[in-house]
Amino acid sequence: MEQPTEPEQPGPIEEQSDAVAYFQGHGGEVYTVSCSSDPADPLLFCSGDGENNAYIVQGETGTIVAELAGHTDSVVCTAFTHDNSMVATGCLDGKIRVWQARGDAVGTQVTVCDGPDGADVEWLTWHPKGFVVMAGFSDGTIWLWHITNAPGSEARYMSMMSGHSGSVSCGCFSNDGKYIISAGADGTIRTWDPRSQSGSATAILQGPEFHGDTPVMSMVAHPTQPVVLTGDLEGNVVVTNLATSRPIVKLRTSATVANADYPPSVEALAISGAQNLAAAIDNDGGFVVIDTQRLTLRYKATLPHGASRLTFLGDSPILAAGCLDGTVQLYDGRTGELQRTLLGHNGMLLAMTVSAATTVSVDDGEEVHGRFIVTGGDDFAVLTFGPFVTN
Repeated sequence: MEQPTEPEQPGPIEEQSDAVAYFQGHGGEVYTVSCSSDPADPLLFCSGDGENNAYIVQGETGTIVAELAGHTDSVVCTAFTHDNSMVATGCLDGKIRVWQARGDAVGTQVTVCDGPDGADVEWLTWHPKGFVVMAGFSDGTIWLWHITNAPGSEARYMSMMSGHSGSVSCGCFSNDGKYIISAGADGTIRTWDPRSQSGSATAILQGPEFHGDTPVMSMVAHPTQPVVLTGDLEGNVVVTNLATSRPIVKLRTSATVANADYPPSVEALAISGAQNLAAAIDNDGGFVVIDTQRLTLRYKATLPHGASRLTFLGDSPILAAGCLDGTVQLYDGRTGELQRTLLGHNGMLLAMTVSAATTVSVDDGEEVHGRFIVTGGDDFAVLTFGPFVTN
């Protein structure tokens, strides 16, 4: 992989970096990064920062493909469509902007989706099979729009769902795209029918067996089953069967809340259907892995540093933790054994994504099938690590 030329600014990358490429064009903390899922161009990524900037970048060389101009506040979330033809950026100005992501018109703005007045965008995602973008907002609402991929087209407002009494901190479509799952600051998990015009939840999951009144901070859905993993502000992790609206497993990443001003918030979650594992790390380093087939705790540990991001590398058992000390820790999800520590960021790691699997040539000319990890931090940098041989 070609190493990019030395950037002029901003701050330094760690001298002992394991990154194979980097991008330092951001002018502030990098809050979000997402990769294209196209195996022909798996290192095309979109990233956004705290200084109103967003870019489409070729991660192999660290070169800018397109600057996505027009944001008036921090860009906090990004996501590609299922076919990688468009990418959406979510901004704290309450707007979702959609851009063309490939071809000669890459970086051309397709449309702007206006959310509720005065509300921040918390997250966004695309329908797994269509051109419907969904976003959650700080006023407790979830909005959906249908997008036509033509520059200057109008986003077609579809529906608005309300019911959360506080910010909708996380949400997603089910794996088949037929329903929506959300959770928020009110401690509830809710499901919704995107086709319904009532705007009301089809189920509200709440109570001490779930998260009580504790704000839910993170969520990840099982790739094939009606199961969702959620983590809250006080170190609680719940695995829920959405078909029965019942919790399967509830446990804690950390035994107690030692400091009420800095609780062990669970913001890093991952789930693997292939490995029958679910994992969570809180920001104090409390680390748990659950066997989702036997419904038992696989192991529990306390790591030296907390994590902000967590993901399995494809269907492999390797679990990547994006840590608050700026490192990426690679663990064997079956045993909890630390495999490798990746250095590079000179500050906290705030965003992380894994590329699609692709065949690449390594230094000795050998071709391997693997994935890359792309990370963003408060050092203004986006780093690329890999390839890691996976399935």
